[in-house]
This record gives sequence, C-alpha cells and structure tokens, in this order.
Amino acid sequence: NAARAGGADGRDVQVQAQVFRGPTPLINTPPLQVPTAADRARLPFWSELSLAQLPPGRYVLQVTATDRTSDRTAVERIAFAVE
Repeated sequence: NAARAGGADGRDVQVQAQVFRGPTPLINTPPLQVPTAADRARLPFWSELSLAQLPPGRYVLQVTATDRTSDRTAVERIAFAVE
C-alpha cells in the first residue's frame, strides 16, 4: 500500500532489519531503498543477514518498512533461535 507521488512510479520505500537479543539490538542494517518494479501492486524485496557472529540463543528479527511519501511505517517481528 505504498503511496505514489509524481513520476512514473513515484514510490519511495525503505526497509531496515534489526536483530535483537532481549531489548538490545545486535545487528542493524542501514535503511535500504526498495527498487520499483513492473508489478505496481507489489514491491518485491530481499536481503541477507549474516548470523555467524551470534552465539547460541533466542533472538528477534524486526523488519521495518517506511513509506517516505506518506510517512507511514510497518513493522514485523519474528522470534528465532541460533543453535
């Protein structure tokens, strides 16, 4: 549901990922620009995070998408474990 501002597509969305252990963020990616796509109903995006430096334990991955045109943000969180 990214807003469209002038131009051919006009969507301006950034995604940031963070990995938390408790309240402490251990991994922070810089905000990454989501490229525009031919499919105007979706904005496909993927990225990779290295978890090699994390010791065994339980963590939370948080992904934040920010629509900079409408100044709206969506946040998703999922728990995972490193063994």
